[in-house]
Formats: sequence, C-alpha cells, structure tokens
Amino acid sequence: MTNQDFLKRHHFLVLLWEDQILRSLFSALEPMEQLQLHQYYQTLNYGDDAEVVSTRTTVNRNDSPLTQQAGRAWKQLLATLERGCVQYSIHYDPKDLHRCAQKLSKAIRKAIRPSPANQKAKAKAKAPVAKRNFKGMSHHSVRPIMRPEIDMKQLARATLLLAHHLKREELLESGEIDEEGEDAYILKRIDSFMDRLRD
Repeated sequence: MTNQDFLKRHHFLVLLWEDQILRSLFSALEPMEQLQLHQYYQTLNYGDDAEVVSTRTTVNRNDSPLTQQAGRAWKQLLATLERGCVQYSIHYDPKDLHRCAQKLSKAIRKAIRPSPANQKAKAKAKAPVAKRNFKGMSHHSVRPIMRPEIDMKQLARATLLLAHHLKREELLESGEIDEEGEDAYILKRIDSFMDRLRD
C-alpha cells in the first residue's frame, strides 16, 4: 500500500470517527480489532500528512503484526459500510468512500428523525398495554465502540466511584454507620462526593 493510499484510509477513518452516526460502524469489529485499526491508521492523529506517514513508516520498519491486523479490520469495516449502503439503497462506490459514508450518514439521520406528521400521529395514538410474553421476547445485544486512546479522566472517575461505593457498603455492613443513625452524615458526604464525580 502506498503512502497516498494509507493517507486516504487515515482521513476516511477520521471522518467516520468524528461523525456520531458513522462512528457506530466501528461496533461491527471486535474491541481488539477496533483498537488495531485506530492504532495503525492513527484515527486521533490530527497532525499533518507527513507526521502521519512518518509514524506509519516506524510501525512498518519494526515489522509489527499490527499492519496485517489493521488490514483485516479495515476490510471488515468496509464490508459493514457496504451492507449499510445496501440497506439504505445507496450506491456503494469503493473509489469514493467519503461520499458513500456521507450519504449513509444523511440517510440514517433522516430515518431516525421522525417527521412532524408522524410525531402528531404518535401523540394521538393511545399507547398499547405491554404484555409479558416470554416466548416471543425479543433479544438485544450491545456492541462496544472502543476509543482510540484511554480517557484517563473517565478511568480515574470510575475508579473513585467504585472505591467510594465499596467503602460505603463496607461501613453499612459492619454496622459502624446506618442509613438512619447519627453517622448518616458520613453517608451523605460520600454520596455527595460521588454525585460530583458523576457530573
């Protein structure tokens, strides 16, 4: 692959990552594959093209398996884009991926944005009573979207929240404090701190 082809892929992946709708295409890949794609094609590198190519040259020189792993992930991502285009009746042109992706993004946005007429009809319609039917239950799955880099602030916040939650539970179980007793102010302070962390 030439440096020019590499840069086209890099810019295309940046486009996908920055579009909140198209970012969901990454979820078709396993988390490790997403990470390999981000690392090799430098999704978060907003430097100039020379810097992006220089980093790629270093990876290639080290004979890293990352090159082949990212290549496989790239093909899988393109197959997902093509399936999305087919679903929305968009002509998929491998030579003009940017245009295909932008058309797909517009089509998805249009599909998920209800028209004013539909909103009025839904408001007038009476909501049906939900029935529990375990035989006909639908199944849903959740697919993660990996960030190109670890968000240290979010990681620190999650760690602190977990530590405070565990300490709170420990104090309640040991009987040192209770929800109603005079030591309830400790719980309130812990809860207040946890609320500030969530914000």
